[in-house]
Amino acid sequence: MRIAYVSADHGIPVFGEKGGAVHIQELVRAMVGLGHRVHLLAARLGGAQSGFPATVEKVSPMPTEPSSAMAGDEDRALKEHRYRAIAAAIESRLVTLHREAGLDFVYERYSLWSAAAVRAGAALGVPTVLEVNAPLVEEQRAYRRLADEAGARAIEAEVLGGASLVVTVSDEVAAYVRSRGAEASRVVVLPNGVDVERFAGVAARGLPADEGQPLTIGFVGSLKPWHGLEVLLGSFRRLIAEGVDARLLIVGDGPLRQYVEGFAHGAELADRIEVTGWVAHGALPATLGRVDVAVAPYPADGGFYFSPLKVFEYLAAGRAIVASDLGQIPRVLRGGECGQLVAPGDEAALAAALHALADDPARRRRLGELARRRALDFPWSRNARAVIDAVASRRAA
Repeated sequence: MRIAYVSADHGIPVFGEKGGAVHIQELVRAMVGLGHRVHLLAARLGGAQSGFPATVEKVSPMPTEPSSAMAGDEDRALKEHRYRAIAAAIESRLVTLHREAGLDFVYERYSLWSAAAVRAGAALGVPTVLEVNAPLVEEQRAYRRLADEAGARAIEAEVLGGASLVVTVSDEVAAYVRSRGAEASRVVVLPNGVDVERFAGVAARGLPADEGQPLTIGFVGSLKPWHGLEVLLGSFRRLIAEGVDARLLIVGDGPLRQYVEGFAHGAELADRIEVTGWVAHGALPATLGRVDVAVAPYPADGGFYFSPLKVFEYLAAGRAIVASDLGQIPRVLRGGECGQLVAPGDEAALAAALHALADDPARRRRLGELARRRALDFPWSRNARAVIDAVASRRAA
């Protein structure tokens, strides 16, 4: 098949290090690996793309006049206007691509201001797939700014109602898109995946604590409030107070970095807590090789809808995992068979789980082995094949 992949979100450089960028790269690689041709249209490319197997094209915005919706928050409204213009340019480019060589379907990662795939698909009679990773309008209202909420909701309704297939990363996101107008028969759930082979080397190596080093607890991700860093830091302080010889490796960066570093100094744990900053995704396997126990300490949140990429990478690295019993996580960890589940937001429970693993190296190794086996259930090729098969069946119907 000839596939156009659309990433109109200017906040995700396709060749950057964010989880969204990893998702885009891996899914496109998987589609090409299955024998299909992919043309990637993106608002922002980011870093180097050498060796990437798809045709890649950055699309610049079409010149348009600002709308009257730009009245309240001028700076934000100007950005939203520009994002709409990028989407319009991508829509136009999709029409040209189809006329030049023919497209079998268009796949778009949902962003707030783009209906490019749905509009081009409707005009061309080409199936469209919309990938939804989060309730973006709700996120934007809660954590950022939104000048034209009515416009964002109108685009959301248009794409959810118009896509041939809506792919969501979790049951919780699936429930959201159905509540916003996506027909249930067109919605499928495909959790995130992982390149298992990329982590094969680290999974085969021994654990640092087995070689006489202090137990190293690792966290990977952006340093943002919804990742549970406060609970992790508090539980680590408890662990040290209980006499466990441990280190905490925090791999990532973000708005809470200053808080993390301030906590480390204030608790006199600066010699035991290391914050690496952003690490290139290609270097992540080696970084996880420094870790004995990997954590995903998400706080209590009734609206947890993530498919945490870090959990799949922890699995592939063959590390013992301690994670919050939230949303999709218990299903991925098979109810605790492949990792230790703890009550979300419970500092004492997290500390107790980490202490138990510190005292039981055999269980650490066993959980790591089970984790690695579980990772084999989540190759990116599974996601790509499911999408392509679903599109093919709808075209045949």
